[in-house]
Amino acid sequence: MKKRITSILVVLSMALSLMPFFALPASAVTAVAPLNSADSDAGTETNPYQIATAGNLVWFRDKINDGTIVTPNQSAVLTTDIDFQGEYWTPIGVTNKLHLKYGYFDGRNHTISNFKLSPNNSSLVGFFDVIGTGYTLKNLHVRNNLSMEAQYLGGIVGVLTEGGTVDNCSFVGDLTSTHTD
Repeated sequence: MKKRITSILVVLSMALSLMPFFALPASAVTAVAPLNSADSDAGTETNPYQIATAGNLVWFRDKINDGTIVTPNQSAVLTTDIDFQGEYWTPIGVTNKLHLKYGYFDGRNHTISNFKLSPNNSSLVGFFDVIGTGYTLKNLHVRNNLSMEAQYLGGIVGVLTEGGTVDNCSFVGDLTSTHTD
């Protein structure tokens, strides 16, 4: 009996020691609400969220992905360039499957750069997961090198659905999908 318990404990400790290798990478960027997020009309087309830091962008993404921000309060503007300094990024819209609709994200000709895409179960991967009906992504520039397994890999948008708009956006870098069918 003692030998069996010892064997079980050894196997259990070996299994637990492997767990960190299977954990999804997390970003060290802390979510910080934009200054105008408390406004009653924040996120509307007339008072878009003012994204000034990587933390603001993480906050916006998290609120979209958890369903806290819903149509029509999905509008935001980028007020400066954002460098993620190699941190992991989960695409906007990747978890709630509701996708961005009826609003806009205006990059104001700023650049988002140096992020790693977090592994996820989506086959639609970009900085934004899916741009849906009535949503406009404009004036955004992304500079990065991306490589991951995804059926649809875009530097800016994983998939643009009918009725969505991407205008005056650019991607500079390499894209490599390791997806096989």
